[in-house]
Amino acid sequence: MMNKKFLNLVMIVTISVFLISCETTLIPETDPVTIDEEEILLDANYDRFFNHENHKTLVISMTQNQATLLDQSMQTYFDQFGNYKSDDYIMSSITYQDDFGTIEMQDVPFRTRGNLSRNRFLNDEGMLQLNHFKLKFNQQFTDVTRDGFLFGLEELDLKYNRNYDETYMNEFGALKLYQAYDVVAQRATLIYVEVHIDEDIYKVGIMTAFEPIDEWFIKRRFDATDGQVGDLYKSLWQQFGPANLTNLMEGSIGIKDVSINYRPAYDLKTNKNTSSHDALNLLIDVLANEDMTFKKAFVEANMDIQVLSKMFAVSFLLGNPDDFRSMANNYYLYVDDVTETYHIIPYDLDHSLGQGWDGAPVFENQLINNTLYHYGEIFSYLAGQEVNHPLMEVLFDMDSFKFQYEAHLETLIQTVFTFDFFKSFIDTYKPIYDDDIMNSMMSLSFGYRDLATYISQKSDFVLNQIHTTT
Repeated sequence: MMNKKFLNLVMIVTISVFLISCETTLIPETDPVTIDEEEILLDANYDRFFNHENHKTLVISMTQNQATLLDQSMQTYFDQFGNYKSDDYIMSSITYQDDFGTIEMQDVPFRTRGNLSRNRFLNDEGMLQLNHFKLKFNQQFTDVTRDGFLFGLEELDLKYNRNYDETYMNEFGALKLYQAYDVVAQRATLIYVEVHIDEDIYKVGIMTAFEPIDEWFIKRRFDATDGQVGDLYKSLWQQFGPANLTNLMEGSIGIKDVSINYRPAYDLKTNKNTSSHDALNLLIDVLANEDMTFKKAFVEANMDIQVLSKMFAVSFLLGNPDDFRSMANNYYLYVDDVTETYHIIPYDLDHSLGQGWDGAPVFENQLINNTLYHYGEIFSYLAGQEVNHPLMEVLFDMDSFKFQYEAHLETLIQTVFTFDFFKSFIDTYKPIYDDDIMNSMMSLSFGYRDLATYISQKSDFVLNQIHTTT
């Protein structure tokens, strides 16, 4: 088992190790390499990678030594903190292949990722376990010359089909629905992944690859002042309760420090050396005010009600119990310095479209029968007391929001929230990846499950409520 002293020693002698064998050992997150902003934003491989009609194979290769080091690091972290979220990287190389050719990259930092889903990297027999993965393109162990990005991305997140959804749509399809309704969301694609550890080949199977929500995500979708984006927070229910924009505990706002297992509810991802968190604190302070008229005026002036109503309409139809509305969890909050507005960006949608956690014991029937204006029931239940959800309270007290929200629900049901919308993606992916699924660790064939039933029942229940539910 590796301990911290040994890790520090390895870091001191790392240059010598590179020169001798091009092998290295674990590192925590390090400073990124320099990249050309225009080049990354204009990289044609960005669209190539997220073309869902393009068959993709990703092979991640590493030595047995590196794989063992990662597993040992995760075990050591578990012994200290009770979870496997060490976020230490090992060195890998990747080979990416699609219909347009092959891309190879050496010295790519690799680690596992995930919250409750993260397991040890290897089991007791030394075999690979199913996990979500992260690849870093803007960091490296050696001085090998290469670009600081791939596919127009600084990093890539990969998730296996943890909820055994035979449609493979509960997250990919959810993001496609947001995008089809012009809501800011990550791009994603399915991809066949193998992990090679020395001569051992692990056919992981079909994973979903995600564009990270980071500085480059923001620059592709929002204006920036002199190339500088505003404050971006990854907002999760971690050690400080729900990220419900209220009831701040000391330390709720900050920058994640894995070395001490510090994981704030509002984890700053940009402007780490300059932000004073003034904009976020202002929003929280306003929402804590008892004057509803004042709060509504602030929200109307500093948030785009049209955008919010569209986002919450899509979210309601997805039926995800683990989102901002139900759980005050799994979203990014972006403060746009140019327009001086706040934006909520949905994230981590694998409990959607009738598959995954159904919200029990608070909800039932995959949230199909939830009322149009429910919110926050789950985190109140988990907290054992009523917990405020001030932004939802403000929005649901605004006639302008409710009118647009219900109108968007109707439009979605009449246009893109249909079984055919998702079926088209399933039918595209099935012939592309059917052969890859055979003999893989995640050998779940494509199918439709009860997706049509979920969409039909959800739509009927929503339409029956519109203009009658208060």
